[in-house]
This record gives sequence, structure tokens and C-alpha cells, in this order.
Amino acid sequence: MDLKIFFTIYAAIFVAELGDKTQLATLLFGTDKSVSKWLVFAASSLALITAAGIAVLAAAAISSYVSEKQLNMIAGLGFIAIGIFTILKILGTCCSWFRIHNHSGIQAGNRCSPVSSCPWICVQ
Repeated sequence: MDLKIFFTIYAAIFVAELGDKTQLATLLFGTDKSVSKWLVFAASSLALITAAGIAVLAAAAISSYVSEKQLNMIAGLGFIAIGIFTILKILGTCCSWFRIHNHSGIQAGNRCSPVSSCPWICVQ
């Protein structure tokens, strides 16, 4: 086993999972005082192992039809698309907030979330 590859994969997945919905769900289950923490750990670990197993099997099946370079391109474009969607969603939230409250920007006394503090986007 190549330990360098092992720890690279481990670190990448560990960082990707920090603050993820999976971790938050596990945290919520862990706060239930009537449930054993070992049970929560075992169940969430098994779920992650199962999901990772499905991903590896799917990758093995797909890789026989599509090259690694094409898969990297598809994954990269998918992440870019998710990023663009997220930005557009945030901008839409900002513009909606300003259309409701005023068209000229933030007035004194109005409370603004970080998302809604972008008056230059909503100039009409």
C-alpha cells in the first residue's frame, strides 16, 4: 500500500467533510442524550463507508468507458457549475432583499445580512 496516496486521499476527504451536511447530521444525532455516542459513531461511520464504497464501484464502472482526463474535465465543470449556481443564488437573494426594502441602497436602521449588503448589484 502506498501510504502517501492513502494519506492524500484521507486528508482530501477529511477536509471536504468538515462542516458538511453529513457531519452536521452526525453532530445532531450525537446531541441526543438518550442515544449512545458509540452507536452514533458506528452508524455514521458505516454510512460513510457504504457511500464511499458505492462511489468507488461507480468510478470503476465509469472508468472503463470514459478516460481519466475526461472524468477530471467533467468533475471540474460540475464544480464550476455548482459554484456559478451558488453565486447566482446569492445574488438573487441580495437583489430580492433590496427590491423589497429599497432601491437606493441601505438606509440607517436597516439590518443587513452579509448576503444582502451588495447595493451595486441591484441598481435599476
